[in-house]
Amino acid sequence: MKLGDVFLKNILSKILGKVLDVIISLLTIAVLARYLKVEEFGIYSFVFAYVALFLPLADLGMTPILTRELSKDEILGYYFVGNATILRIFLVIFTLALIYVFSFLYKDKQPYIMLSSMFLLLYPLSTVNSIFQSQLRVWYLNFFTIFKKALFFINCYIVSKLKFSLVYIFGGYSLAEIVTTISLYFCARRFIKPVYKIDFEKIKFVLKESIPLFLVIIMGMIYTKIDTMMLMYLKTEKDVGLYNGALQLYNFLLFFPATISFIVFPVFSKLSKHTENFIKIIRFVLSTIFFLGVIITSLCFVFGKVAVLMLLSEKYLFSLSIFYILILGVPFLFTTIIYGNILTSLSQQKNMVYVSVISCIINILLNFVLIPRYSSKGAAIATVSTQVSIFLIYNFVVQKQTSFNFLKYLFSNNLWKYWGKDCQLFLEEEI
Repeated sequence: MKLGDVFLKNILSKILGKVLDVIISLLTIAVLARYLKVEEFGIYSFVFAYVALFLPLADLGMTPILTRELSKDEILGYYFVGNATILRIFLVIFTLALIYVFSFLYKDKQPYIMLSSMFLLLYPLSTVNSIFQSQLRVWYLNFFTIFKKALFFINCYIVSKLKFSLVYIFGGYSLAEIVTTISLYFCARRFIKPVYKIDFEKIKFVLKESIPLFLVIIMGMIYTKIDTMMLMYLKTEKDVGLYNGALQLYNFLLFFPATISFIVFPVFSKLSKHTENFIKIIRFVLSTIFFLGVIITSLCFVFGKVAVLMLLSEKYLFSLSIFYILILGVPFLFTTIIYGNILTSLSQQKNMVYVSVISCIINILLNFVLIPRYSSKGAAIATVSTQVSIFLIYNFVVQKQTSFNFLKYLFSNNLWKYWGKDCQLFLEEEI
């Protein structure tokens, strides 16, 4: 089976699904931005940012590891999925306890926080997501993602029409997550039945491989959410609302690297032992994703104001300047996502930990310096600066592991000379 056939089938499926996903998400944001006050939108953004900080604890970085192992050996992977599900039950209990304890720091928002985290009760079942990804059956995940977003949109629309409070928005979110998780689980059982038999050797292996990745994820989560948390602490709910208005638009751009990353990661895992072709394929993917980021950044500068007015309304015009700052980091962010895939496929999660710790420290320090003086614009500058730093550090680490220097390649005369050949190899590679 040629990689090109699988890739094109899945990428078209992913793009179609993501287009519907983005449309529904944009409609949801448009409804909420018009219905809620800027301060209420700030609370809405803060609560989801708060809960998101704890989510890596419930997974502990297992999902990419399960996908990798299923890609290598499907039968053995069934046992890994079953053991990971059992392990995740205990992780969820621990995570919910921490969310509850720390929510006392924000007593006025505590009901919202607990309600929006109730979906974690069935989170252990979501280990089956790795099955679909490893088998490159992305259309199933697309369908259920759209289904979940549609349920949440319907909830938000009803809330806005009936003038309900924020409680119903957060409750609707958890309900949509729970219904989707149950549906996806029973769908997955059509393809395989995970073996729920405790095997401490497999649990030990999963933990050994996933904990470094968990540290990477938690550090990444901190540096992506700390700006919202610090704005709430150092400034006002209105500042949080304006910043997250821009951030909501910015987050939609992650569809592109997320789609490509989702599909190429199992491919990297399968080909990581074939050094020569592996280098050529990562060279092609990295150059493609970087220039895609440059193109998207240019388009955002042209259509940014139209997007803000259409989706967020005039209340968020100040968010436009924040958005323009954020999109400067798009090419670097896109590339670092693929860097992470490369290192994970090579079982180099420990190196990713070092990069994540350094980048997290940089981001927190920059936020402390810039937010008091420049408010939400300072948070945006800190985000972009951190993304550039991560890009440079990751380039150095990947070079050490693969002997390929993407930054040097980016400015060489060989870029366009090899791109076409690498593209052809990528499409014709057997997997």
